[in-house]
Parts: sequence; C-alpha cells; structure tokens
Amino acid sequence: MAFDSSQKCGSLWRKWDIQIQPIKNAWLPNLEKNKNAIKKATREYLQQATDAEMSVVAITDHNCGMAVDAALQIIEEEGCNIKVLPGVEIDTEIGYQLLIIFNPAYREAICKDTWEDAVEHFLNNICNLPSPVINMDGQAKSIGGDIHAVLTRICKEDIGVPVFAHCQSDKGLFKKATPARRQEYFNNYLQGKYYFALDHKSDESIEATKETIKGWGMDESKFAYVKSSDSHQASLSGSVFSWIKADPTFEGLRQIIYEPMERIRIQIEDPSLEYNKPYFSKINIKKQIGVFNRKDNQVYLSQNTLTLNKNLVTIIGGRGTGKSILIDYWASIFEKNISDEPERYSSKEDFCIEYAKDNVLNPSTEIYCGNGENYLDFIYIPQSQLKEVSQKDRIEEEVKQLLDLENLHFSQSLNSEIQSLLENINKLDSWFLEEDEKGRQWNQAEYIKVRRAKNEKLLLSITTQDNREKLKKYTDNISAIEEVKNSLRYLNDTSQKIVQTQRILNSNIDEINLRLSSITGSKKIESLSFKSQLASIEENIDLLGRQEEEKRDENEKIKADFEKEGFVGDLVSLLKNARMYQANIKDADQRLSVIEKKEEELQELLVKRNKLAFKFKDEYEKQKGKIDKSWRDILEKHEGAHKDLIERILLKDGRISVEGEIVFDQGKFYEKLLDIVDKRTYKDIGALKEKVGVSSFDDWVVFVNAELKNFLDSEDPSRSEKIMSVIFSPKERKDYLRTTPKIKYDSKNLDRLSAGQRGTVYLCLKLATHAFSKPIIFDQPEDDLDNQFIVNELIGIFRQLKYYRQIIIATHNANLVVNADAEQIIIADNVDEKLFYTSGSLENPAVINKVCNILEGGEEAFERRKNRYHLN
Repeated sequence: MAFDSSQKCGSLWRKWDIQIQPIKNAWLPNLEKNKNAIKKATREYLQQATDAEMSVVAITDHNCGMAVDAALQIIEEEGCNIKVLPGVEIDTEIGYQLLIIFNPAYREAICKDTWEDAVEHFLNNICNLPSPVINMDGQAKSIGGDIHAVLTRICKEDIGVPVFAHCQSDKGLFKKATPARRQEYFNNYLQGKYYFALDHKSDESIEATKETIKGWGMDESKFAYVKSSDSHQASLSGSVFSWIKADPTFEGLRQIIYEPMERIRIQIEDPSLEYNKPYFSKINIKKQIGVFNRKDNQVYLSQNTLTLNKNLVTIIGGRGTGKSILIDYWASIFEKNISDEPERYSSKEDFCIEYAKDNVLNPSTEIYCGNGENYLDFIYIPQSQLKEVSQKDRIEEEVKQLLDLENLHFSQSLNSEIQSLLENINKLDSWFLEEDEKGRQWNQAEYIKVRRAKNEKLLLSITTQDNREKLKKYTDNISAIEEVKNSLRYLNDTSQKIVQTQRILNSNIDEINLRLSSITGSKKIESLSFKSQLASIEENIDLLGRQEEEKRDENEKIKADFEKEGFVGDLVSLLKNARMYQANIKDADQRLSVIEKKEEELQELLVKRNKLAFKFKDEYEKQKGKIDKSWRDILEKHEGAHKDLIERILLKDGRISVEGEIVFDQGKFYEKLLDIVDKRTYKDIGALKEKVGVSSFDDWVVFVNAELKNFLDSEDPSRSEKIMSVIFSPKERKDYLRTTPKIKYDSKNLDRLSAGQRGTVYLCLKLATHAFSKPIIFDQPEDDLDNQFIVNELIGIFRQLKYYRQIIIATHNANLVVNADAEQIIIADNVDEKLFYTSGSLENPAVINKVCNILEGGEEAFERRKNRYHLN
C-alpha cells in the first residue's frame, strides 16, 4: 500500500493558493522562444509562495500548461517544499473566466507527456477550441460551445475540479452572466449534473456571493468558496489564500466539493489552533513488543511511529488485525482498561505515548511509557463497556458521575444531628429502664412515688401530732449541720490555697525585683496581698461556726424537751428513724424532680425526632434540585457554537432529558418493617400497610412526623429500636428511599428503552458533560448503540465535536469513518501474529481502497458522502 510519509497523520490544515499565473501574455505567441524566461518566472513564483508558507499552489495560466511543466521540473531538480497542481484558466464566450484544476491522472489518460500538450488537448477536445489557442497578439482565445456541456464532461470524466474564477470581479460569473443564466449553474449543481468551486479575491466578495445564493432560496453552505491571489507577478504569489484541510494533492482539493463547510476556512490564523485542547500526538513503538503477559499465543506490536491527528482518528482492520489491541494496550499503561484480567498486558518501556498538553504551534508535551506509573485524564470506553454501564441498575450511578453528582449523599451534618438525637433518646430510654439489684426500675416515677408514700407512712407511724414538728425540725437541723460542715471544709481549703498561692507568687516577684534592681530606671513590682479575701473567708467561717452551734443547741433542746415530756422509748432510735424517713422522703422528692426533667427532655427530643421528617423532605428535595441544576448547567454554562453543539449532542428538542426524582420503594419499605414487627399483630404486608398507611414519599414524611411514636409504642423496645433504624439509619433508608436522576429518551423512561437506546443516552451524556476538554478513545461504539442514532446523529456529532476534543475510535462501521469525515485512518494488519499499523487520510486513494475492502458498506459510504451533495 502506497502512503506518502508526509501525509501519514491525515488531513491537515494547509495554505493553498489555487491561482498563480507565471506566463506573461507577451510570451504566449512564442512559448518555445520564451521557455527559459517562463521557467525563471515560475521559480520566482514558487519561491515567493514558499516564503508565504503556501503548501499548495495551482498554476492556471490562460490556455497554456508550460509553466506547470516548468514547476514540476524545478521541484524535481531543486526539491522545493511545495506542491503544484496543474491547471488552466479559460475564457467563456460570454466573458467570465473559469479555472480547471486538473486531475494529474488526466494527462496519463490522454497519453500526453507534458501539461503543455495536455492543456491544448483539453481545449481542443473538451472545450471545442481548435488550435492555435492563442491569438497572435498574445490574448488567449475564448472557448466556444455550451459551457454546461463542458462542465458536465469535466466532472463526469473526472478531468478535474472546475472553479469559477474571481466571481465578483469584472470577468467573474456574477458580473458577466445574466442572473437567470447564472442561477442555472447552481440548479445544475444541486441536481448533480456537475460541480464547481467559487473563487474570490476578498471576504466581502464571498459574502456577496452567499447573499445572492440565499436570495435564490438555496442553501449557501452546500457550495465551496475559496480565495486566491490570481497573481500575475511573483511578489503577489500566496498573498491571498485559502486554508484547506486535506492532503496537498488533487484528491485533497476534491474534498472541498464533498465537505465545503468542513474542509475550507477563509482566515489568516491557522484553523488547527483555533480551539485549545490537549491531544495524543504520537505513538512510538521503539521495537517489537509482546503484547500479553504470557508466552503462549503471543501477539506482537511491530516497531512503528504513528503521528496522530488532533481531530477524529479512526482505526480500522479486519477481525484479529489488532485494531482493539492497540488502543486497549494504550489505555492499559494509564490503568484505564477495565479488563477482568488487570495484569493481562505486558508493561514495556518501548511503548511510548506522546501527549500534547495544549494546542499551540509548539505545544508542551509529555512522554508516557509502558513501564511507568502513568496518570493522565482522558476518557476510554472499551469494547462492550457501553452495554455494561447501560444496564438499568448502573446507568443511574454513571449519570451521577457524569453530572458531577458523585457526592450526592445525604447531608453529613443532618446525619450527625440524627445520630446525636437518637443517641440521646436511647440514653434517656435506657436511663428510665435501669434496674436495681432486685430488678426494680428505680428511675420510674411510679416506683419513686411508692417509696415516698411508704416513708411518709413509716414517719407517721413513729410520730404523734405533738412531736411531729419537733422531729421535722430535728432532722432539718441535722441536714443543715451537714451543709454547714461541707461549706466550712470548702472555705478552709480555699483559704489554704490562697495563702500558698500568695507565698509562691510573692517569692517570684521578689526574685524578679532582685533582677530588676541592677537595671537603671526599672520599677519595683509590688507584692501581692489577699488580705481582704482571707478576712472575708474568716468572717464566713465564724458565721457558719455560729450557725452550726445554733443548730446543735436547738437539737439538744429538742432532746431535752422529749425527756422533760416523759417520752417513753428509745429516743435515740426514734430520732434516727425519723431522720432516715425524712431523708428518704426528701431524696424521693429530688428524684421525682429529676425524673420530671428527664421526661420533659425526652418529650422535647421525641418532638425533634418527629420533626426530622421535614428535614428529610428538605434534604431529599435539595438533592433533587442539585440534579436539576446540574442538568441545566450543561446547557447554560455554554454559549454560541458550544451551546449549539451541546444541544445537538443531546439530540435537540429535549429528546434526552434528566431531572431529579425522589424514589420511594414502597415494597422494600414494608418488607423491612414486616421482618421486625410482631407477626401476631401483622400477619402479612397487607395488614401492615393498612396500619401504617404509607404509599408515597409524602405519606412517609407524614408518618414519621405524626404516627411513628404511636407505632413504636405498640412494639416492644427491641423491635422499636430496629424500626427506628429502618427510618433513621442512612444505610437502611437508602434501600427504599433515594434521590436519583430520572432519565428520559424520546419521553420514554429507562425501563422502556432498548439496550442500544440506553447506550445512546449514556454516550450522549458522556460527550455532553466533557465536550470541550479531554480526549476520548472509544473501542467499537457501533456494537452497543442504536443504529439509527449512529446514522442520524452520532456522525454529525463527531463532525462537530472533533474540533473541540480529540476523538479516537476503533470501528468496523464505514459511516463513522467516511461520513464523519475522519481526518486520519489507521489501518491495522496482522501478519503471522505481528501487528502492523499504517495511516493516511480519507482522500488518499490507498486508504479509500482499504476502507472499501475492509469495512462492510465502505463503497456505499463513499457514495453516500458524494450523494449528500448530489454529486452522483
């Protein structure tokens, strides 16, 4: 297979000037005499065009091909870095001028050795212009006959590409021909009778032509508009040009007819640098590499260097030729492949990838080799991954990732609040259920009330109406004396600490003053004194001492009164028992007060727990809002052409839509409850549903807020705790309640879509969410996509998207190669388990032949590409 090494990286943007004319009119009557002058002039034109960075020029002298022969000779002899296409300019009978850029094969087909002879033959036989074709005054003769017939023969016989020269100039089509006759050419074009390009000298003239075409009700985008210098002096060669994305060949030029919108740019700046994007720039296989980590059945990557195109790269090959192996091995060095055998591939330092970090003239590059720890952010979709991720249970999670919603989890602060609240409720519940050594729940109010009543009765049993007040006074004094003792201990302890602290601090102050005494101007620090504090403490100690004494005296008097009144019995025991009963009553009152506060606290917590239902509702609705916002942002964060592309990727008119949905799985909710509740009360889910009455998320919120407490109270504590977990545990709750992206395609939910349609949805979302960033490598997308989507949508999406990101696909679908207008085709081949890769452009005849031979429907795809513009 013949590939020009300079064109292996596929179709590139190059500067073309398709109209330079080195031959002066004065030389035309006697070409042989002026042959050296023509060659000299041609050399000057070529040099100037080279200096102007032209890649291709077409030499289109009037009715003459001698300068073409001179140019080809110069290039062969001197190695000029420029391509020359043979051409001619002819004058029509009406007066407008037409360029024909010849197919190089035409000269061979008519058996002519020189382009001088070939041009004359063309004029004689196609244009019906007999020789001599030049007048004696040096003016080229106008052709006769029907120009429509001439155009038809040029196109049908593949003689060349016709170009209406300088359309808006005095000798241009839009000035010389009548409007009706002019329009006839365009009607014939659209009917497929012939084709042509439209040449201009300025941007303004191009716009004028487009406006005229639109005025006829035609789609102006179907025609090819170019600019050329029409230079008649060397200094102007390359001064006006067109950017054409193609090989610098006649077949490359032909692409502007097939793809006028894709292949031509009229601007000064290099179109390839228009959008900044990172891209893989080269694959370098330094020597033959064994692909697999095994000895048997080994396959080898042959030594090779592949320079990669920035836009759409397609890898084709027959079964077993290694088209998938190349990109899967490539992905493996970045740990991107998802094979069931992570150690499947060898790691070889001789397999290297060059990566350009930015799209500039001299980009910053990084080299990644197979034996390194490589980290690079790009998208790799292996063969069949679309099928796997498009399963209904996975696509929702995948879409969350695509929408940057991986962290769409329940609020951590709310979870912490719930956990803290439930822990506090459990602590209080446990506190109320605590038991003493005899198994009595001593933190229950009823139990304490019984104890209090018992001690009151005991107190009544040992006292009379007469001595009851005295006994109460006696026990109160005992309690007061204990409190005084505690206060005295605290005061004395505090006094000692103050004295000790004062001594330590004053010792430090004395030491500092000693140090300062030798420093002139220093100020002495006064010692500290807590005299007033210590005095106050002493006064309080005296006061409490007197109060203690008074209480003791009162109790002694009470004892004396009992004896004086002739109390019969054990006075010491009486006083002791009275004191004990009184203390028990007081303790009971204190415990009842604590229980009351604990009950109030528990009720407050239960109210808060029930109100969590509304916080749940808010949280789930926030999550739903985040999904909705992420979806809106896909479009709203882009403008202009970017927004148009995103809309196209999402299949326009809302064919793909995503919205947040709060999903309540009623069945799983009741299954969880039925596993817990008392089966004697609820024999089946039906009975449970009748009691709980929850059939939606809103019902669930009402239940948690208003009915949960009663439901829990109807179950024993162990079951209640498990039910609480079903409601409040994030792990349990997510089994039946979650927020998820609700995805629709053509208004149909995911569960109504085919696997191919689900794959389509996933791919569109993946492309839309990362449309203007990292490269994407895709292995055989057609296997898991809806075929109608490929034909009607994906091809068009790739045609636009490739300018904003590099797309590399291995495919056996001819339409993805041909009609997506791939810039580079890499052809895989397997010879004795050695994998070889060659590459070229879509306009390369050898590539065309391979595409047609390898890909089913290849020839039809090329025909479809032509027929899109009625070029049949």
